[in-house]
Amino acid sequence: MIDQRFITFLELCNTMNYTKTAKNLHMIQPAVTHHIHYIESLYNIKLFTYTGKNLNITEQGKVLRELLRSLYNDSVKIEEKIKEFPFIGKKINFGATLTIGEYVMPIPLRNYIIKNPDAKIIMQVDNTEMLINMIKEGKIDFAIIEGKFDKNDYDYRLFSVEEFIGVVSPKHRFAKKEIEFSDIFKERFIAREPGSGTRSIFEDYLIEQNRSINSFESYMEIGNLNTIKNLVKDNMGITFLYKAAAKSEIERGELCQLNIKNYSIKREFNFVALKNSMFIQEYTEFFDFCKKIYTDL
Repeated sequence: MIDQRFITFLELCNTMNYTKTAKNLHMIQPAVTHHIHYIESLYNIKLFTYTGKNLNITEQGKVLRELLRSLYNDSVKIEEKIKEFPFIGKKINFGATLTIGEYVMPIPLRNYIIKNPDAKIIMQVDNTEMLINMIKEGKIDFAIIEGKFDKNDYDYRLFSVEEFIGVVSPKHRFAKKEIEFSDIFKERFIAREPGSGTRSIFEDYLIEQNRSINSFESYMEIGNLNTIKNLVKDNMGITFLYKAAAKSEIERGELCQLNIKNYSIKREFNFVALKNSMFIQEYTEFFDFCKKIYTDL
């Protein structure tokens, strides 16, 4: 197990408040202060400074934080492996964003299970922000995500580059026609809910074009991608999404990709894990396997 004083430091990094840290760890506040002073004396560094009443972590503190996060999460994984003995199969505990979890991972996971029938696989689906926090907290080992993250803070690898496209019903007047981007604003737009990664990508592009969701003649917000696709199939509006999420419907002729002049959006899907993990090779073996299966589809 990792030294309790390091756990105190990590919790203070999360809360940036001595009182909250003491409460969360069921300690008294002077004990928290003592733990931080001990680490500062041990390494002869300053971990935190104050600006007025605001607690700030120093650059040296940030380096130690990232190293200890990996150490803490690895120690939890070691403990799990020991407790699960004599199970010697592979255990994969990872996260994926909605589009990746639902439309990218099923076939790679199926092939992985066929090759490793004793493997224990846990895949949690959530948004990018939540998955990054789960990595930090050791709740998952790594994630495959579509959203933005600070590449300086994590070990990451490119999974794929995906097109972000518009789709309509085959019955729609835009089907199989070249159109101007400005033409889409005469239609009903069916959007994901605010905060969704899919929506954020399109909103960012709209801002570049000096437009917004409100530029559409009308729009709807639906929190489920399958419901959105079914509405578009029924010619109730148009939507924009990753091509991977509509690939099957396009191949079956249930949806048509919009042919928009001078329009192109591509985004990365990335594997993300904490830096310096002793288990990184184990994680990347799974990643490499899934990437190859997906690339060969």
